[in-house]
Amino acid sequence: MKLATRAALLVGLCTFTLLGGYYLLAMFNASNAIVDFNQRSAVTLGHVLLDDDLVLGDVANWGQTGDMPLPPQQVVERLANRFDDHFFFLLESGVLRAHNLPSSVSLEALWPTSQGLSFRLRVGSLPSVAINFGRKPYEIPGMPPELGLIWVPKSLLALGDEQDALKRQLSNGFAMSFALLSLLAVVLAWVGAKLFLRPLKQLELGFSQLGSGDLGVRVKIAGRDEIAEIGNNFNKLAEALQRLQGQYKQLSSDMAHELRTPLNGVQSRLEAMQDGLLPRDDNQLLLVQADLGRITHLIDQLCLLSLTESGQLPMKLEPVTVDALLPSLKSSFMPQCLQAGMTLELEIATDARCVADTQRLTQILANLMTNAIKYAHAGGVLTLGCRLGDDRACIYVKDRGPGMSAGQQARAFDRFYRAAEHRSERHSLGLGLAISAELARLMSAELTLTTAPGEGCLFELWLVKAP
Repeated sequence: MKLATRAALLVGLCTFTLLGGYYLLAMFNASNAIVDFNQRSAVTLGHVLLDDDLVLGDVANWGQTGDMPLPPQQVVERLANRFDDHFFFLLESGVLRAHNLPSSVSLEALWPTSQGLSFRLRVGSLPSVAINFGRKPYEIPGMPPELGLIWVPKSLLALGDEQDALKRQLSNGFAMSFALLSLLAVVLAWVGAKLFLRPLKQLELGFSQLGSGDLGVRVKIAGRDEIAEIGNNFNKLAEALQRLQGQYKQLSSDMAHELRTPLNGVQSRLEAMQDGLLPRDDNQLLLVQADLGRITHLIDQLCLLSLTESGQLPMKLEPVTVDALLPSLKSSFMPQCLQAGMTLELEIATDARCVADTQRLTQILANLMTNAIKYAHAGGVLTLGCRLGDDRACIYVKDRGPGMSAGQQARAFDRFYRAAEHRSERHSLGLGLAISAELARLMSAELTLTTAPGEGCLFELWLVKAP
């Protein structure tokens, strides 16, 4: 199942649940509202429609004509004939004695209340109608006081039918609203899911193109949410892969050149010696050995970079006395500085000690010194020094050469990167600084570069200070 379908089903299910709960709750509240409405709007029969003086006056007139006393049922029948739109009930001590209810109407219950009487009437299978008679039964003139008379309009019996119709109407309305809202929710959920997943579709297409080898693909995702951040990271990944591909292409070209030149020289020299065109002496062998040394150095550099990046290069960390190491390094590079017409200065803090692998530390500093001699202007000043911080020791190499731009500084520690415009010689694959940075990382140190065009370069190696 596709992600869009699952998202739409999830949203639809949640919406269906919410609407279903709303429907059931609304029906429950509507039912309660109807019952409450009936209870609150029950007719108080002592104050509406048929006037009690009119009824009781007729009964009193019967007594004056000599027709009293009449049996209870006859009293009810006479009143029913006189007022045919009402039901009459004759009670004795709260017990029903006579009424004019037809066979289709039944009295379900009758009970006294604090204000009068309440009773329920039912017409056939329709819902029963609750009626509140808001006073005590009327006393009948000329009859015992325990007898009482009450009456209600026949029109009240239609209230149950109207109540049932109202409930059906509410139920149908709620059901229709629920169906329409559910359908609308599903449609909106589907559309929303499609809109929500559109950036992911772009990412999917981008990864597909990236996997097929199109490293120039980029995605455009607007916004500042997590998906936009993933899109930005995708673009950074594609850019890094494209840059890495260019570096490896350059590496292949450079390695082919660097290996082909000495190998061709060795092959040509050996063939010339075999053909007698060159003498077979020590000078020729030294030239062959120099070419083979260049090849060996290149292979060693690549192997070292592989070991450092994989973390498999063993490190022997121990306290190193920096103020003893730097003078030795100065002596080793003094001939190269003199040959380049540069002055080498030494700045050493007293009692400077750090935790490092002495061999790898020397290798890092040698790479930094070699780069500085290559890049800096002839006649310039090269500084090798050390200073102490609170918990770290810093060994730095500073030159006063042309410096680097911001873009070159950002890529200075990349593998195979060469700022060719600053090189005085091209026999390098751009691995020195990359190897130095990885060696520093393995020693829990950090190699940083501070530079600007025309202001030279300052390389700082921050190491853990030894106690």
